[in-house]
Amino acid sequence: MPRSKEAEALAVIAAEIVSCQRCPRLIEHCRRVAAVKRKAYRDWVYWGQPVPSFGDPEARLLLVGLAPGAHGANRTGRVFTGDSSGDFLYRALYDTGFASQPSSTAAGDGLMLKDCYIASAVRCAPPQNRPLPAEFQACRDFLRREIQQLRRLRAVLVLGRLALDAYLSAMISQGATLRKRDYQFAHGAVHHPPGIGVALLCSYHPSRQNTQTGRLTMSMMTEVLRLAKSRLGECFQPETANFEQNKKNFPNVQPLDGGLHLYSFIRYCELSARVLGNPGCQPSATTLVSNHEGRTGLWCKRTSMKCASNC
Repeated sequence: MPRSKEAEALAVIAAEIVSCQRCPRLIEHCRRVAAVKRKAYRDWVYWGQPVPSFGDPEARLLLVGLAPGAHGANRTGRVFTGDSSGDFLYRALYDTGFASQPSSTAAGDGLMLKDCYIASAVRCAPPQNRPLPAEFQACRDFLRREIQQLRRLRAVLVLGRLALDAYLSAMISQGATLRKRDYQFAHGAVHHPPGIGVALLCSYHPSRQNTQTGRLTMSMMTEVLRLAKSRLGECFQPETANFEQNKKNFPNVQPLDGGLHLYSFIRYCELSARVLGNPGCQPSATTLVSNHEGRTGLWCKRTSMKCASNC
């Protein structure tokens, strides 16, 4: 099956990431770790270079981490693969329906992500897991371009305070009018940056320090992933829409002109109070609708979103 234009574009970015030599300190560290190795992995041929992103090109959820682990992704060549952070994260992704299996041990282990894409703020394993400001900046354009290619994106989950800063920096670099101080980090926090149309959620990073001390538990991780999933408007995806069930769940949604019902071809993002249009339908841009909470607004054919007043 031929790849989509988005998948092709993401593959080009991935190749650029792997060949990147912008940060000599990071490149040298990755190669040194790959040469010395950890005793437990002495039979491995380490990846030892920048690590590309991983996931579904059609994803509506983007996860942003910090950087590859020295003996995890820097060894295996896939983000969050081969260390305790990855074990924790992929278990949670599996439990919430985003991953095809609960473990991630190597790049060829058969793992696939569904509706989820994982990127890093910095693409090389840094010494002491502490990238420098210039190294964040050097990788920023990769993240910005990936976000542009994830055309169906509806939610971003940042893993840690530094990932939040990296995501906001990427959005500002592509012209978003944001002030970082307006977006405070806290586990489970949800923000709605204006003009982007994507919910921003925060989680503690699944580092060994956080998970072993109980600062981040599995239930906390799965809860925030379920919260992110609720932002995707899943119940109204065209391939899973069920007229009778949607009508039962949202009795106040009104029919469109001509007797066609909203239930059968739109999806509703419950927590963000948005009606998200299915590109396959062509209702009037001025059709007045109401959601299950009684709010009203115009469905906008241009933005595929319910507008509070006008476009």
